[in-house]
Amino acid sequence: MTEAHLLRALSAELNVFDPSDEAEAGALHQIQLLMETADAPAARTSYQPGHLTASAVVRNQDTGRVLLVHHPKLRRWLQPGGHVEPEDRSLLDSARRETFEEVGPVPVESRGLMDVDVHPIPAFGSEPEHLHHDIRYLFDFVGPEPPLAGSHQSRWVGWDELAGLDTDQSVVRLVRKALRR
Repeated sequence: MTEAHLLRALSAELNVFDPSDEAEAGALHQIQLLMETADAPAARTSYQPGHLTASAVVRNQDTGRVLLVHHPKLRRWLQPGGHVEPEDRSLLDSARRETFEEVGPVPVESRGLMDVDVHPIPAFGSEPEHLHHDIRYLFDFVGPEPPLAGSHQSRWVGWDELAGLDTDQSVVRLVRKALRR
């Protein structure tokens, strides 16, 4: 799949997306601007102003919990997600692949685009500080929560546990939206 095709499909999704608040509307505008002006907005080496990423909020409606991972570089609890790879057919595929890589084989069903966010990533190694323009998809998991065995520490978290974790406001917004839907 070419990046042009991936961006056309994403553009169609974003054109019908309804942001939940002013912060998310601002993020949507930034993402659309990135897609219009950057030479390669999905390339992880595009640092100015940043690049697209994809993530997933995986919820278990049976338990009212969501799946979070502890990000080793950022040292915070976040939703599974990361960079778009050349073999990804869409950002939805990126989010699904990242979930599998980070937490193991968790069977999920997509519920579509749920949230967008733009956030800074600090410099790390040879990568300069840059922005992640994150496209966030909702996935449902139904049934007993399986053991998690991916590359990151991960856990199922209920709303009442979220306040005790080191996370950020965009994750709180994301979890609130997922559990209300």
